[in-house]
Amino acid sequence: MVAAGDATKHEGTISEAFDEIAAAYRAECAAGIPMSVHERYERRLTSLRAELRSTPTQRMLGDVLRSMEVVDDQQLADALRAQAAGGGAKLLGEILIDLGWATEQAIRQAVERQSAARRESAAGLGGASGE
Repeated sequence: MVAAGDATKHEGTISEAFDEIAAAYRAECAAGIPMSVHERYERRLTSLRAELRSTPTQRMLGDVLRSMEVVDDQQLADALRAQAAGGGAKLLGEILIDLGWATEQAIRQAVERQSAARRESAAGLGGASGE
């Protein structure tokens, strides 16, 4: 049970780190940054994307966003096609934000819902095996 809690805490840390680095990166890009700094940000964001992708979820982000009525089926399908066309370099949430179909706040809320569902599932499994 402790391990599941640690995994959720770790995921929150990854999401928070990604948000912080992405925001700093956008701010520095707007101001104009040297290529070496650009590459450093890209490497770190790529690493965080990989960690986020490897975290198991109960529901896919697109399903959560549809249930929140942030995107419709067509927008989700278009964003998933764009993600595939880009070789999966960007996370779905990044693509939806870039296309103007979702806000950072909506993506953050959807990820929180994913995390809450995972915690509830882990608590249910932990309680059942602990008795």
